[in-house]
Amino acid sequence: VQKLISQLKNDGLLTDDGTAPITLSKRGEEKRKQLHKRQQIEKPLYLVQTDDNLKIVIFDLPKKTGNKRFWLREALINLGFTMLQKSVYSGKKKIPKKFIDDLERLEILEFIHIFVVKKLGTLR
Repeated sequence: VQKLISQLKNDGLLTDDGTAPITLSKRGEEKRKQLHKRQQIEKPLYLVQTDDNLKIVIFDLPKKTGNKRFWLREALINLGFTMLQKSVYSGKKKIPKKFIDDLERLEILEFIHIFVVKKLGTLR
């Protein structure tokens, strides 16, 4: 516990003047609010359905949408997509309308590109 407290102090998240109990610093309070906001986004759960066509989902979300980036990754994994890179996922799954509606509601649809591959070609 002491090691963790020491690390949090070094990161500037806790303050300790030696007389009062240890408290969150201004930076620690901002981090707490940030984590709380991240938890407020509804968990992405969708009906998973397979499809014959490969879908490739590519996204590049601005840093200000950081918590939404985690939500998007979780949603794609829940849909059965496989991560190729941190912002590139693929899978032979249908994209539910509710997923697209959620992207629009979270105001991140413009940062996402979904490609449908109907013919794979010679590379496998």
